[in-house]
Amino acid sequence: MSELLILIIILVAVLAFFNRGWIINRFLHDKQRNYTIDDQFNSDKRNREKEIDRLLSKMGKNGINDLTIKDRKRLDELSKNKNQIQIQWNQLLYTPEMQWNLVH
Repeated sequence: MSELLILIIILVAVLAFFNRGWIINRFLHDKQRNYTIDDQFNSDKRNREKEIDRLLSKMGKNGINDLTIKDRKRLDELSKNKNQIQIQWNQLLYTPEMQWNLVH
């Protein structure tokens, strides 16, 4: 009986080893997986907005004086980056090919 149990344990271990990729993808999948360019854009936008909100809430009542120099630079970078990304997205969206796809 104990020999059968040992054999089953070894068999399960071997099967788990050779199927580890499937097991990881099935049960431990990546929650940050983005399936489309829209999902990636929206995910990036949410992350930028969370960081901007964090920096703005850090400012508190005393204004920009509560931010460190590093935080001020990051806030400027995020606000400029946000505008550039929106311009690039609009340019991509309003190309003739995309307009044709939106209409048809």
